[in-house]
Amino acid sequence: MLELNEVEVDSLKEYPDNPRQGDILKISEILNQHGQYRPLTVNKRDNTILTGNHTWKAMKQLGWETCIVTYVDVDDLQAKKIVLVDNRLGDIAGYDDELLSKMLQEIVDSGDYLGTGFNANEIDELLQDMQVDDFDTEFEEVADKPKSKNEAVHDIVLYLDDKQFEKYKKWVSALAEEMKCNLTEATYNAVKYTFDDLGL
Repeated sequence: MLELNEVEVDSLKEYPDNPRQGDILKISEILNQHGQYRPLTVNKRDNTILTGNHTWKAMKQLGWETCIVTYVDVDDLQAKKIVLVDNRLGDIAGYDDELLSKMLQEIVDSGDYLGTGFNANEIDELLQDMQVDDFDTEFEEVADKPKSKNEAVHDIVLYLDDKQFEKYKKWVSALAEEMKCNLTEATYNAVKYTFDDLGL
């Protein structure tokens, strides 16, 4: 059985010349949502990280002082193999499309995709690629609407079931009250703030 150890983040060293490139911003988002849910693998001989290098970088950026690791005692060649196989296994893994689409649809229904590793556009594209027809997370622009103050007025069509729609009305009404604006402005501002927070 592997032994888990809590160590200082600054006591660890990045594996040199790691060929893997990770998304530190996305990993930081996941750490903020879930915390650390699996240990880093560290070579006991020199405190070099073999798996979880980018997670460690995200931890440092977030200002974490400690993290959980498991130690292995390996030579340089075996360390290199562990780094390579950890990266490679992610590359060759696949998905069961039916199960993935079910999980993604549940995320769409919840309205909360933060911490999944996917953004809304990626979920949309994946479900479309898997030809899931009984959902839609996109907006439609309705043409031929009257003009107001020389600007086009558009409808936003939301494809929601009754449960989702009740939640949506509750959320938007609360936002409108807090922001002291109408429902349309509350919806617009919520999307804008989320867009800005994600740095898109």
